[in-house]
Amino acid sequence: MDSLIFQAMAAELNRTLANSRVDRVVQPAAATLVLRLWTGREKVQLLLRADASAAFHRTTAAHAVPAAPPRFCQLLRARLSRLLAVRAEPCDRVVHFRFAGAENERYDLVLEGIAGQGNLVLVDAGGKIVDLLRRDDGERKLLPGAVYQLPEARYRSLFAADHPVLASLCTAGSSADLLRGDLFPMSPPLAHALFATVATGGDPLAVQGALQAALADGRFAPRIVTWDGRSGPLPCALGDALFDRVEPFASLSALLEAEAARPEETPGAFAARLRSLVSRQRKKLAKRVVDIERERQRHADPDGLRL
Repeated sequence: MDSLIFQAMAAELNRTLANSRVDRVVQPAAATLVLRLWTGREKVQLLLRADASAAFHRTTAAHAVPAAPPRFCQLLRARLSRLLAVRAEPCDRVVHFRFAGAENERYDLVLEGIAGQGNLVLVDAGGKIVDLLRRDDGERKLLPGAVYQLPEARYRSLFAADHPVLASLCTAGSSADLLRGDLFPMSPPLAHALFATVATGGDPLAVQGALQAALADGRFAPRIVTWDGRSGPLPCALGDALFDRVEPFASLSALLEAEAARPEETPGAFAARLRSLVSRQRKKLAKRVVDIERERQRHADPDGLRL
């Protein structure tokens, strides 16, 4: 999950799963939890993965249930009764799942997807760590009983009034420059949409505003977009005409499950995609050369044009 989908997924889950009852918690793998929830209308499964590729989304896949639940799983079964809300930190890959316990006490189950290694931390109403998936006696003191501290934010908000998108686009030489910047959330498809909007004379602030509105509302039109031989997810329509192909999905969770099910690209498929990309670019450049020659010939007689 890139940073943009991380933020969008939190908004979508908050809209669809808030106030769901926790029926069961299972831990099918060392860094994976599956929460079985009852929304009042349907039973759903919420997957939380706290590994190097941290992710969270609804899932329809079947997951094995260990005969003896691990320590952290047992703790969550004992403490969590109802999912109240889902909230992402605005400038980092950190999401809070707010729960109520059996006696209506409050807990935050915090999923951290940073530093190449995810973690799950259960925090009580007083801000202290009850327990966590991976303990760390380092600078942040991620240990039971310690006060939980968020990771230090390293980014600036894409929507901050003092750092508009336009300022970054004025200095960017390509969409890759936006990915190397300090704006959050950002993803390769969004960077392409912003940069291509400027290149075609559009208003990047309109793209920024549409994205901000979708994240605030939590209602999305997710799609897999393809451009220049690359593909990636977008939570909503951000200039579909700027992409070579758009594949819509019913929800962000459905999009992520489809992405996970796609087979990895073989060397032969990669070579074919690369040949196709090079061929398309050669045709574009050949057409450009013809246009330049036509313009050169049209301006070959400057005295005549002056007259």
